[in-house]
Amino acid sequence: MLDDEIRVLIERNPFFGELLLNLNIRESKEVPTMGVGIEKTGVCLVYNKEFWEKLKPKEKIAVLEHELMHLVNTHLLRLEERDMHYFNVAADLAINQQIKNLPDGCLDVNQFKYPLDST
Repeated sequence: MLDDEIRVLIERNPFFGELLLNLNIRESKEVPTMGVGIEKTGVCLVYNKEFWEKLKPKEKIAVLEHELMHLVNTHLLRLEERDMHYFNVAADLAINQQIKNLPDGCLDVNQFKYPLDST
């Protein structure tokens, strides 16, 4: 299902390609979009087929990059006792700034009217 996108990422960014090749990838209707997680069998990438099929090719690559950035930034290990919803919002805002071609509806720092250069 994700073979074409995996090939693109291997060519474009071998690091991301290698990460993808080491994930347990499975389809599930239990997730609304796509996500990464830790299961008994290892780190997994779970996706909703209906969501995936609606995406444009560039958006598919961007969504995969988004999920891989959660792994690269060790978000799964840093959740600890934090509220999962707010932690995920913060994590998404941090990584989405670096990714082009994300589909409409993805969190973006520009939605919050917060001065980015403030300290």
